[in-house]
Amino acid sequence: MFTVDAINLAMAATDTIALAFKTPPEQEKTIHIYQNFIALASGHMDIVEGPTWTTNTGLLVPIFNRYREATMDASIVLEDKTATPNFTATGNIILDPTALTGGTILRTIYGFGKKDKAPSTRDEAHGWILAADTTYAFLFTADDGSNKAQLTLNWAETII
Repeated sequence: MFTVDAINLAMAATDTIALAFKTPPEQEKTIHIYQNFIALASGHMDIVEGPTWTTNTGLLVPIFNRYREATMDASIVLEDKTATPNFTATGNIILDPTALTGGTILRTIYGFGKKDKAPSTRDEAHGWILAADTTYAFLFTADDGSNKAQLTLNWAETII
């Protein structure tokens, strides 16, 4: 199991947090991913398959192996900031790449907040087994101003 998260503590309405990566070409392992977010006010998350973004943009966010005694290799997830223009497994995911556009929205998940009650989603019952050699973005958008949010991805890399 692997995990990565991103936090934005000062979000206006329509501000976003995006975590983006590419899955590797066909191989023995597949990525089975679960996503969740928590926010101070209303927001929604789009799961986007096949988006594009400007290569070598955004920030690198480290991926953590949740199996603390693991001797296995790092995650097979690929990013294109370190090894431009090729996608490479570096143990990172891209946060907020520039010009993130296109793709197909697989699902939109809403969190409706009210004063002093933060919306939270945890979608473990509906994880996704991701396609090989495909870009993905998990995009949280603040629907209300004065927002704070944390977007978390958890996944297992399983032999198929």
